[in-house]
Amino acid sequence: MEKEKEAARDATQEVADLLSWADTFDEANAETKHMIIARLVERIEINHDCEVEIKFRISVEQYMRIAA
Repeated sequence: MEKEKEAARDATQEVADLLSWADTFDEANAETKHMIIARLVERIEINHDCEVEIKFRISVEQYMRIAA
């Protein structure tokens, strides 16, 4: 049960961190937003059906290790 409480606290902190980044991005000027996106996104692919696929420079697993 203690492990579950700790996992819940960690998840809550990760959500708070993401929201903080979102706020920072929202308040940034266009040049800063472009820089942030360029650092996070490797490429964007659009197929024939107009489906968009975004390839990030970091995987979810890597993010989770960094955020921990």
